[in-house]
Amino acid sequence: MSNILLDQTNPIVQLCIRGVQAEMHDQIATAQAAYQQAWSIRQTALDGCIAAHYCARHQPPMIMLEWNQIALEQARLVEHAAISDFLPSLYLNLAWSYEQTGQLALAVQHYQLCLTSLIGLEASLYHTMIQESALAALQRLDR
Repeated sequence: MSNILLDQTNPIVQLCIRGVQAEMHDQIATAQAAYQQAWSIRQTALDGCIAAHYCARHQPPMIMLEWNQIALEQARLVEHAAISDFLPSLYLNLAWSYEQTGQLALAVQHYQLCLTSLIGLEASLYHTMIQESALAALQRLDR
């Protein structure tokens, strides 16, 4: 994933890391508070994208969908080179949200966008995980 996204000096990234660490100890409310704080202090579209991506975690399907839509909207405001490695995950999560809310045509569309966004990215464990997840979903949805 791009170094910009993993800049651990970024307060948004620090809060999201803190949230993930809280999740690892089953402290979901603490994690969600960290993600919400990240959202509230965002300064750029990239910050907003990252924060929204994490705010979607552990939410009911409709709220998860809204946060995943916001994450992708924010990503579209960021220079492509800075966000291209993150797009497959954004599309995958949004597709899952559409699937969970019964919007299957949109789910299929976003699983396909996920696969398309992987083209040209370096082969990695992340790449393989995202690709296999999207392919399994399309197979599950019989598309």
